[in-house]
Formats: sequence, C-alpha cells, structure tokens
Amino acid sequence: MVIPALKYLNVLADHPKIIRRMIEIGMVTIVSSFVIHDPRQISPEILTAAGHLLLRLEDEPLARAQMLKSNLFFTILPLVTFNNKAVRQFWYDAMADLCNHKEFRAQLELEPSYLNFLKKALDEPDMEKGEELSFAYRVLFQSKFLLGFFTDEVTMPKLFDFYKNFMREATKEYVIYVLESLELIAQNREGRENILKNLTMLEVLVLCIQREDESVANIAGRLLLFLLENSKSKLSLYQDLTCR
Repeated sequence: MVIPALKYLNVLADHPKIIRRMIEIGMVTIVSSFVIHDPRQISPEILTAAGHLLLRLEDEPLARAQMLKSNLFFTILPLVTFNNKAVRQFWYDAMADLCNHKEFRAQLELEPSYLNFLKKALDEPDMEKGEELSFAYRVLFQSKFLLGFFTDEVTMPKLFDFYKNFMREATKEYVIYVLESLELIAQNREGRENILKNLTMLEVLVLCIQREDESVANIAGRLLLFLLENSKSKLSLYQDLTCR
C-alpha cells in the first residue's frame, strides 16, 4: 500500500494549493519517516520513492522546516555507502537539491563531521551523476567554513580527478560550475596550493582558455591569472604552463 500511496502523493504534488495544504497537516513528517527509518529494514523502492517525493517539495519553506526538524538531511547523507544503485543515485539527487538551500548548509556547518559522506563520494564517483555532484560541491564551497574541510592533501587530488573526468563530457553550464568551484578553492590558501601542485588541473584550465566559448575562456583565464599572481614560485608556474 505504501508505494501506491506515494505515487498518488506525487500526482498531488503537481497541484500547488493541494500540496501546500497537505504539507500544513504534516505530510512531510509522515513521508520523511520512511527515509529516516533504518534503511536496512525498509525496501529500497519505498526509500527512493519517499525520498524523491520529498525532493519535489523542498522548494516550499514549510516543507524544508519540517525536514530540518526531522534531521532528514543527516539521515540521507550516509546513504552514499548504501549497497543499492537506485538508493545511491537518489543520494546524488538529494545532495544537489538540498545543498542548494542555506538552511541545510547551515546544518552542515553545525555538524561538519557529516561532510565525510560528501568526501566519501569522491572515492568512486558515479559519473552518470556527475552533474549533481559537481553542483553540490559548487554550492557547498560558497561557505568558506565548509570549503576548508575539503582542502586537505587527500581530498583535493580526488576532487581534481573527478573534475578532470567529468569535464570531458560536461555541458557548458557545468564546466562553468566547475571553474567557479575552482575559483572558490583558489581563494583558500591550502586549496590554492593544491591547485598549483596539480598539473592536470592547470592543463584543464589552459584547455578551457583555448575553447571557442568566450565565457568559459574568460573564467579560466581569470583563474589562471589569479594563480600566477598568488604563486610563491611564479616562474615555475609560468614554465609549467608554457611547456604545454
């Protein structure tokens, strides 16, 4: 009965007035209970159906407030380790949607240990969900505090490898998201040092400058100039770039 009920609620989600009323009477809290429940004791089909329904509601302030109250975000974050493809793909969708809201980023700032799950995704990133993951990092890195947890020498090379592989097939929109993320990383001293030590990322920036798309080339060029200006070994960086 649960799956048909969730499907019916998904239909109702197309009707803003009805769904707002349902949110007011506690629908989010009830649906969240299927996600908050121990994932090992609930079917992946129910978990993902409930989860995707909640993601359709996250633009409603009252729905987000109820999600925050139930700690839904902290329940979803560990699902990146769940041994089910549909559940893990839901995780990527949830990160892109929820991290885009300041309320959930604020939750992470209060409990930064949960960032380990967002870092865990870089061990074996699902490139089918590269857009969702790259966008989640882009909005997370707006917080200097959260960004600081990603700039260590273990995480940064994994992030750069993900960016390098993702950008091969990424659309212009997502290439720009990655470049903007790199600009934010470069504002952090440790992050900047990691970019400068990673010749692959420097090569990617040079290739972006050579692209015919002016907006992509401008962002990449601006970032390279910033790195050159702030490099302790400007001559070495310049030689690395001109040898490519």
